[in-house]
Parts: sequence; structure tokens; C-alpha cells
Amino acid sequence: MDTKITGIINERDTRGIQEWVEKLVGSVTDIKTEMADIQCELSRIGQALDVMQKKISHLEPILEKVSD
Repeated sequence: MDTKITGIINERDTRGIQEWVEKLVGSVTDIKTEMADIQCELSRIGQALDVMQKKISHLEPILEKVSD
């Protein structure tokens, strides 16, 4: 942007600003999408851990009986 000479923002400058803002908004949108995907994956991992924990809790008493 060459505003030092005239002090006015010309059309070319506004196009540059618009392109920059569009890229920035696109990046933010991509990040939000990635974050949503990560949250879903973490949720699935949490559910899998819960299932494993239930199985382990069920096996612990059995193993204690066997070891006696």
C-alpha cells in the first residue's frame, strides 16, 4: 500500500486488503474445521477408553479370584 504520497487508499490497495482478509478468513475457517475434527476424534478416543476401562474393571475381580 502506497499511502505515504497521497494519503488516500486507492482501488488497487483495497483489492489487496480484500484478498488479505479473504485469505485470513479462509485460514480461520480451515482452523475451525480442523478443531472440530480433532474434537470429534478426541470424543471417539474417550469413548474407546471408557469401553476399555469397563472391560478392565470386569476382568480385575476375575484375575484376583484366579490368583487366589
